[in-house]
Amino acid sequence: MPKVKDLSILMTRKDLANEDLSQLKFSPGFIIADRYECIELIGAGGMGAVYLVKDHILDNELIALKVLLPKFLGDEEAKKRFRKEVAISRKIFHQNVLRTYDLGTFESLDFFTMEYVQGQNLREWMKEQHTKGDIPLEQIADILVNVLEGLECAHKLTVHCDIKPDNILLCKSAPYYQVKICDFGISRIQNNTQLTYTSRIMGTYNYIAPEIQENGKIDRRIDLYSVGVICYEMLTEKMPIGRFSLPRELRPDLPEAIDTFIEKALAYEPENRFQNAEEMSEALQDFVSPNKRSAKRMKKDAQRQQQEQEKELTELKEKLDSRGKKLSELVVRQQNLQELLEQREQELAQKQTQLEQKVAIIEKQKKDLERKNKQVQEKQIALEDVEKELKHRKQQMEKNFRAKEQDFRKKLEAQRVQFEKEKSAFERHRQQVIEETDKIALHKKKEVSLFETAKLSFKSIATKRRTKAPFATTLWNECWQEQHEYFNFTHSSWKSLAVAKQKRYAQQYQRWYAQQHGYATEQIFVAGEIRVAMMLVPPGIFFMGGEEHDNEKPTHKVTIDRPFWMAKYPITQHQWYSVTGNKPWQGKKYGEEFPGSAASYISWKKIQEEFFAVIGKEFRFPSEAQWEYACRAGTTTNYYWGEDKSKIGEYAWYSANKKKNTPHLVGQKKPNMWGLSDMIGNVWEWCGDCWSENYHKTPVDGSSLKTESSTRSRRGGSYWSFAQDCRSACRTSNRADNCWDDLGFRILRKIK
Repeated sequence: MPKVKDLSILMTRKDLANEDLSQLKFSPGFIIADRYECIELIGAGGMGAVYLVKDHILDNELIALKVLLPKFLGDEEAKKRFRKEVAISRKIFHQNVLRTYDLGTFESLDFFTMEYVQGQNLREWMKEQHTKGDIPLEQIADILVNVLEGLECAHKLTVHCDIKPDNILLCKSAPYYQVKICDFGISRIQNNTQLTYTSRIMGTYNYIAPEIQENGKIDRRIDLYSVGVICYEMLTEKMPIGRFSLPRELRPDLPEAIDTFIEKALAYEPENRFQNAEEMSEALQDFVSPNKRSAKRMKKDAQRQQQEQEKELTELKEKLDSRGKKLSELVVRQQNLQELLEQREQELAQKQTQLEQKVAIIEKQKKDLERKNKQVQEKQIALEDVEKELKHRKQQMEKNFRAKEQDFRKKLEAQRVQFEKEKSAFERHRQQVIEETDKIALHKKKEVSLFETAKLSFKSIATKRRTKAPFATTLWNECWQEQHEYFNFTHSSWKSLAVAKQKRYAQQYQRWYAQQHGYATEQIFVAGEIRVAMMLVPPGIFFMGGEEHDNEKPTHKVTIDRPFWMAKYPITQHQWYSVTGNKPWQGKKYGEEFPGSAASYISWKKIQEEFFAVIGKEFRFPSEAQWEYACRAGTTTNYYWGEDKSKIGEYAWYSANKKKNTPHLVGQKKPNMWGLSDMIGNVWEWCGDCWSENYHKTPVDGSSLKTESSTRSRRGGSYWSFAQDCRSACRTSNRADNCWDDLGFRILRKIK
C-alpha cells in the first residue's frame, strides 16, 4: 500500500527510537484489542506513535490509532495529558475539528482512535505555495475563516493554546480545501467563562500571545492572536517579531484593509484585539468572494436582507395608513376652508381700504427719500475729490521711496566692498594662527611623549608596590591572573558566588584597578565639539553568550586583556547635532525632538562617515565582546542585576514601562556595577562586528569580527523589546545602511 502523510497528529513526523519500536511490536497484520488490524506506522512524535488501522467491527473502515509510547507507562503527567486530549476532542462536534472516536487500553498501553485524513498540514501547504509565489489573499481568508469557525465551536468549551500551522490540516476537497483543527493536548477547559492559569508557558514560542509571556494569563483571545500570526506568515513568509512591517509594505498588491486587520489581530493589549472568533471571521469574510463565503455568513446576509425588506414593507404600510387618515382630514379641512374663505373675503375688503390709506403715506415717504438721495450724491462727488488727492500723495511718496532705496543700495555696496577687504585680512591672520597652532601641537606632542614615559615609570613602580587584595584574599588569589594582570570571571569559585557578591566584588575590582594604574573610574573626554563622560572597564576573562537562542551559542571564553573607556550613556540628540549639524530623527513618526534623549534614525555607515570621522581615531564602536563584557560588569546571570526579571523596570525602559513611542532621556534608570547606564532597553546599540549567525568562528580576543557581510551586530534591546530580549547575551542584526527609531550607539575609547 502507498505511503501517505498522516494528518491526525500535530507534531512533525520523526522516526521512533529502535527500542520504542521493538517494544510496541505493532507490525502489519497485528490485531490490537481484538478489533483493529495494523496496516502501517504513519507517524510519531515525542509522546506517541500513530498507526493506520482497519476497524474489523465497522466494515474494515480506515481510521488512525494513536498509542502512548511505552517509556511513558510510569509518567502520570503524560498519561493525564494523553487522556485529556481525548476528553476534550470528543466534546467538540464541528466539521473543521478533527473527530476523536474512542479511548482504550491494550497491554497497559493507552490508545485512542480518530478520524483518518489524507493530505498535508498548513505549514507544508504554505511552503509548497510560497515556492510558486505569493498566496492570494482570498485563498488565505477562505482557509482561516474555516479555522475560526472551528475555534468558535471549540471556544464554547475550551481554549486550544497551541494554534499553529502544524496543527491545521488541509485536505483538497474540490473546489475548496477541507480544514481540520487538531491536537487539544495542552488546551484549557472553560468554567463559568473563567479560564485556568498555568505556572509555565505552554504552546509554540512564535505563536503565543504577549500576555502569556508576561503573566501566563489565558483566554480565547490568545487563539485569535495565533490566527493573526498565521495570517501574517501566509501573507509575507515572515514572522511578526518585534517591530514588524505591515503586509502592504511587503506586498503592495494587498488592499489597505488587510493592514487594519493585522494591526487589530496582533495588538499587544488583548482588549484591542478581536474579542471572539465570530468577530474575527466576519472581518476576514470581506476578503472572500461572495460565492465562496461560509454558509453562516451567507445565511446572515440573507437574514439581514430579509429584515431590511420586511422593514421597508412595514414602513410602506404605515405610510398608506397615514395617507388614508390624512385624506379624511383633508375633506374636513376643505369644508372648514370654504367657510374660512368667505370670512377672509370680508376681511380683505376691509384691508383694501386700509391699504389705500397706507399707499398715500408711502408716496409721501418716497418724496422724502428722493430728497435725501440727492444729498448723498453730492457727498459722493466730494469723496471722489478726496480720493484723487490721496492718490496724488501716494505717487509722490513712492517716488521719494525709490530715491531713498537707491541711496541705501549704494551704501550697502560700499559696506560689502569694505567687508571683502576685512575678510581678506582675516584670512591672512587665520593662516598665521593655523601655522602657530601647528607649532604648538608639535611641542605638545613632545610633552605628551615625556608624560607617557613618566607614566610608564610610575606604572612600573606601582606594580612593585601593589596594595592588598580588594576583597576576599582566597577568592582573589584564585581569580587574579598576576602574569597577565587581568581577572578571571570564568573561575568556578567566582561562578559559585551569589549575584550580590559578584556585583560588589566586581565594583571593588574596578576601583582597585583604577587606583593601581593611576586612572579615575569616571573621566570626561573631549571628542570634537562635545564632552563625553566615560567609565573605566578593567580587563578580564568572561563567558560570552547564552542558551536562549541559537545565535547566542556556544557559550565560550573571551579574553579582554586591555582596559578601555566606555561611554556612560548612549550618544544623545544634542551630542550628535553638535558634531554633525544634522537631525535625522526630525519629522519622523517616532522621532520626537528632545536633546537629552538617545539619538536615533542613524545607520552604522552614517555614524562612521559623519561622527567618528570628526571626533578622532581614538574613538570607535565597541566590539560585541567588549559590549557584553562591559554590560555584564562581572555578573554571570541573564541580567546584570541577577535572574529576577521583575526588577527590569528599575534598570531599563522596555515595552511594559515605556512612557512614549520614542527614545527616552538617558541616565534615568539604575546603572550596572561599573557605572554604565541604559546598557539594556531605551535603544539598541550598534557594535563594530560583522554579523555571524553563531559564535563558532568568532574572535576570542575581544576584537570585532571582520567579513564581507554588509550586516552589522546590535545589542541591548530597546523601549519596544520584551523582557527576554533585554538580557546581557541577547543579540540581533541590521544592514549597515538601515536606521530605526529605536537604534542608537555609544562609543569606546582605547587606552594605550
